[in-house]
Amino acid sequence: MSVWELTAIAATRIRRAMLKTVAGLVLVLGFAIAVSACGGSAAAPRLGPVLHVSANGLSIGYRTGGSGPWLILVMGRSGTMADWDPLLIKRLIGNHRVLIFDNRGMGTSSNNTIPPSQVTIPLMANDTLALATALHIEHFDVMGWSMGGEISQQVTADAPGRVMKLVLCATSAGGPTEQPPSPSVAKVMNEPSLPARTLLKLSFPPKHRRSAIEYSARVAAQYVRDHLPSDSFSSTANGRAGQQHAREQWVSSTGGVYNELPKLNTPVLVMWGTLDVIDPPANDQLIVKRLRNASSKVFRDAGHAFLFQDATQVGQAANAFLG
Repeated sequence: MSVWELTAIAATRIRRAMLKTVAGLVLVLGFAIAVSACGGSAAAPRLGPVLHVSANGLSIGYRTGGSGPWLILVMGRSGTMADWDPLLIKRLIGNHRVLIFDNRGMGTSSNNTIPPSQVTIPLMANDTLALATALHIEHFDVMGWSMGGEISQQVTADAPGRVMKLVLCATSAGGPTEQPPSPSVAKVMNEPSLPARTLLKLSFPPKHRRSAIEYSARVAAQYVRDHLPSDSFSSTANGRAGQQHAREQWVSSTGGVYNELPKLNTPVLVMWGTLDVIDPPANDQLIVKRLRNASSKVFRDAGHAFLFQDATQVGQAANAFLG
């Protein structure tokens, strides 16, 4: 069995969120590697249990931890908050009060009665702002990855007075100027039910298979260690279809924030990997050019999941920018 096949099996089983399967999988992938990579002692700050709050007509599942200024992390397409790399969280939580959550229809969050055809990036940005309001968070920093970066840009455009600083990872401003991935990758990404194993394989360059395995092991380890709910890696059909529609609307002639970016004064850090085949680096570069107050950091030899492949360096870069 190839390394990629093993990693794909890991991703699939993790997303099924079966405790016995995941517990055994951790041992197969190397639990010791995951723990040593995460490092730290029992006294280190950690995220708390999954809680729920009503916001924007949803029951939103979320976790918080740490102290300092609020930092809201927004997950990308097909992902849940359980997919955030514990190693990256560890780097951020020492300097911030971190909030992670599940987008509508994903993981532990509900999807209410809105049909997929009405789900858009602005709607999910509204969910994010409503969550912050429900938790009495008035001002905050935001960090978004992939579709989460799109949501984060919309949040900042809609409520610039609430967002102090913005970190964007492997994302795009949308609209008709967005550079799409290759036809073969686009075909996979447009599948109604995007398989986790396929997304994982596309997110890490072939030469960094070990990084993909170690990331999967860290995620599996925190599932067991933190006693996450059984639906932590699940998603509803409406949730997935809604995200697909949101992407279609985002890149349409009326979608995106391309025209809004030059109006923003918010400090923004844009980061990307040079080998990203899902979101071509040209999209990140365009965002930098459109913003008044932007800086960038490029991760060589890294793909769409560069923030998991190089979690420590990404955490350090984000902390240095956020201050």
